[in-house]
Amino acid sequence: MDQLNNRERIHFIGVAGSGMSPLARFLVAKSQYLISGSDRIFDRGQGEKLRSALLAAGVLIVPQDGRSLNKNVTKVIVSGAIEKTVPEMQATIKFDIPISTRAQLLASVTNKTHGIAIAGTSGKTTVTGMCGAVFSYAGLNPSVICGGVLKDFYPTNLSDSVVVGDSDYIIFEADESDGSLIEYAPQTGMLLNISKDHQPLELLHDIFTRYMTQCQRNLIYNNDDRNIRLNLARINNSCSKLSFGWSNSAHIYPRHHELLPWGSRFQVGDVTFTLQLPGRHNISNALAAIALGSAYDIPFKSMSQALNEYKGIARRLDLIGSISGIRVIDDFAHNPDKIAATLTTLQSSSSRTIAIFQPHGFGPTRFLKDDLIECFTTHLRANDVLLLPEIYYAGGTVARDISSLDLVQAISAARKFAYFFPDRAAVIPWLKEHVKLNDTIVVMGARDDTLTDFARTIYHQLRQQYQQL
Repeated sequence: MDQLNNRERIHFIGVAGSGMSPLARFLVAKSQYLISGSDRIFDRGQGEKLRSALLAAGVLIVPQDGRSLNKNVTKVIVSGAIEKTVPEMQATIKFDIPISTRAQLLASVTNKTHGIAIAGTSGKTTVTGMCGAVFSYAGLNPSVICGGVLKDFYPTNLSDSVVVGDSDYIIFEADESDGSLIEYAPQTGMLLNISKDHQPLELLHDIFTRYMTQCQRNLIYNNDDRNIRLNLARINNSCSKLSFGWSNSAHIYPRHHELLPWGSRFQVGDVTFTLQLPGRHNISNALAAIALGSAYDIPFKSMSQALNEYKGIARRLDLIGSISGIRVIDDFAHNPDKIAATLTTLQSSSSRTIAIFQPHGFGPTRFLKDDLIECFTTHLRANDVLLLPEIYYAGGTVARDISSLDLVQAISAARKFAYFFPDRAAVIPWLKEHVKLNDTIVVMGARDDTLTDFARTIYHQLRQQYQQL
């Protein structure tokens, strides 16, 4: 406790969040402050892998009981999931400690240096990783602050979502979910897409338009996205604008493309790019990274080599393993656009897909209910199967007035195979009884760090079963 009492400190409430933990680790390396953090999942004995990674990076982890906060705390950083009733919030008020959101802190850092913001409803994490790989391969030594584990930079330690470089470049995800996108005024801003997710579409238009207006040097945007094109007419700034997309009306576009069993190949200009990641959507992600590299005069050949070697982000179409032709995939898809992209990609190489989708919160599920139902009824094939465990509950005072059963009933009424599981563990016996050779099983969902372990358990249980046959 002496260390806590004798140094000025920045404290993160909810430090286990996907946006909070990389920023905390970045500040350990880049600031003069002691960095501490707490999270209720740690207090419940969960998230040990992330807790160990934070401790190893130099972040002090304390209980979320408020006793570690005092007058030496310079600032408290809060995530959007923290209620005012949390003891640490009460202590923050008691000691009159200034409070900032994660976005406000990140903006205060990136707006003062060469910030490169990656924004959009879907694809931010993968594109952030691709851009980091492109800049790193070119020798530009960027820092990268990401919402997912960067497998290229940490191939043996799947707990790291931040890279601390020695240049002024900071490539980072700029999240729109809580409206905080308007905090950022990056040197270069990228906009991948605009679709309904955490906010109504009308509000998203205003948020993204203001973000585009605040880009200082470059604006890189997806020319295929109708919502982006509509908003371009509303912005008024003098920054350079560079587009990417599938048609030759974009500045960066593929001349030819070929989808491979687990990857793709395409040409930009006279240079061939090969990706180790499957799906048409990942070609779009790569085009975005190529557009960014072009804005910084990185040669196409250098970018091709970087993207050819790019291993991706953990939980983005992550192949856990294959048994007798049965593939088990771990994926972060949680909104309709991401789910549709994942299903479409997997269906191109499997005769049947068994999708296990755990909705990532009662509020998001309530907000996206109709869109999720439409997504699954549209994108599940006649023989595909959807298994829906109950909605993930992270704690707090949220109203638990909707269930995965509500989705299952509507999807089943559309003559799709959909089943509800009040207890997620019951999914595994169902799979062991019903899985067929050459099925693809995908575990989808966000926020719950145990989903990867669940996918691995499925794989090991099926491998054991098939080895005994």
